[in-house]
Amino acid sequence: MGIRGSRSFTWSAWLLIIAFLVVGLSCETRSAKDDSTNCTFSCGNIHNISYPFRLKDGPKHCGHVLYTLSCENNITVVDLPSSGKYHVQAINYDNQTIRIIDPGLQNNNCSSMSRNFPLLPFTSTPYSVYGKYPMDSLLSTVIFYLKCSNPMNSSVYVDTAPCFDASASSSSQPKTYSYVKVGWME
Repeated sequence: MGIRGSRSFTWSAWLLIIAFLVVGLSCETRSAKDDSTNCTFSCGNIHNISYPFRLKDGPKHCGHVLYTLSCENNITVVDLPSSGKYHVQAINYDNQTIRIIDPGLQNNNCSSMSRNFPLLPFTSTPYSVYGKYPMDSLLSTVIFYLKCSNPMNSSVYVDTAPCFDASASSSSQPKTYSYVKVGWME
């Protein structure tokens, strides 16, 4: 009888432990979901900014510290180490891209683009240039798009004008020049 009583106690103890784990985990999951909904923020034209990004003055549990953004005068800003502040134009969570512009570019001189452009922390996944696997480096690269009010004479940039139908643009719009640079600035 002593053995049988200890077995039933063991089964009862295991059932009690499992019940506590299930209840505890479900509460923890619900709490994590509540925390993540509080982590979404908007700034200017960019809405629903979420993980891996975090707001500079936001809760510490939100996002990753390497992907800290700030909201300055209703403009989303990323501060890249040793390169400076850039304005965030768009974040695409589906293809893991972020579009930024250098606010220091001279309006009439696209050649004034900074060549000191380290992409850290955007060299680790998500938002990676190279991805998790070595083969990813063959499939992804950095691309710079420029839209200028004046033409450029530089072999570094490729003129994209032949790619667009000139008749499709409105005559009331000022003339713009578009260029692309594939790969790192040298």
